Amino acid sequence: MITSLQQCLEREAELIEAFIAALADETLALLDRKANEALIKAAQTKEALALDLVELNRQRDEIQAQMGLPDGYAGTEQAVAQFSELAELWVRLLRLTKVARDKNEHNGILVRSSLQHTEQSLDALHNITLKVNRSQTYTAQGRSGQAGYGIRSIVAR
Repeated sequence: MITSLQQCLEREAELIEAFIAALADETLALLDRKANEALIKAAQTKEALALDLVELNRQRDEIQAQMGLPDGYAGTEQAVAQFSELAELWVRLLRLTKVARDKNEHNGILVRSSLQHTEQSLDALHNITLKVNRSQTYTAQGRSGQAGYGIRSIVAR
């Protein structure tokens, strides 16, 4: 049983390392606003790895249940307390998880910043378009400006 748990934790650590690499790729793609394909690929890789991690967590919970331990973090902590050979691996897994969480939060900040920049750019373009449309309207006399008092609009019949 302990060997199964150890193998599961090792595989989780490997997947989290791959997840961290996918996050690094995502960061580069987010910083290069023209790297849409790279961003899509990084997001797909991240999603696949996340699904694999969920499955490994489920397997770990099953192994811990077979060992008479609770599932999740608490059960793994108890397993580590009982089997010292798991301690180093567990500490490594926790460290990698923190790195992945921090990198993912950083990428979230980049996404929000990019979205905010895009929204501001669209607002600016919208405002410019409104101003241009107002100043590009021509009167019957060929003058620019909006039709209004003393200015006749051209009406096609």
